[in-house]
Amino acid sequence: MECLPESDEENILRWLEVDSTVRLTTPEQAFCLGVEVRESGKLIGYLSMRFTDDSRLQAELSFCFNPTYEKKDAPVEALDAALGFCFEGIKLHRVTSKCLTEDTVSSNTIEGAGLRREGEFLKDTRTEEGWVSSLCYAILDEEYLARPPASR
Repeated sequence: MECLPESDEENILRWLEVDSTVRLTTPEQAFCLGVEVRESGKLIGYLSMRFTDDSRLQAELSFCFNPTYEKKDAPVEALDAALGFCFEGIKLHRVTSKCLTEDTVSSNTIEGAGLRREGEFLKDTRTEEGWVSSLCYAILDEEYLARPPASR
């Protein structure tokens, strides 16, 4: 899933409105949620979840945040909350996430939420600049559930 240009609140609100008909159970579609700052209610980004297998026991999480908030705690907290929903709420077996290799902010967010790096895919994603590499991360239900309760 591509991040919205500028990721500003107006663009995210417009996109969420258009996407509001998608449900968690909509086949072949990513389910998206807006992320707000609790104190101000300001929309700062979104999380996306899509099932990656027919039995709906595995999913991929994607995210996009306003650049002002990318390096703060909110993205890690939001991803961690999504993992809680995935493993404790709907009892998934495995969750993955990926980012471009050079996107250290996203890789730090993913690692900060507890996913382990599984591999790097060389030149697997085409961008305007050409072919670039991506990192793949994952966490299993038993890994998530073995974490101390304070980090869940």
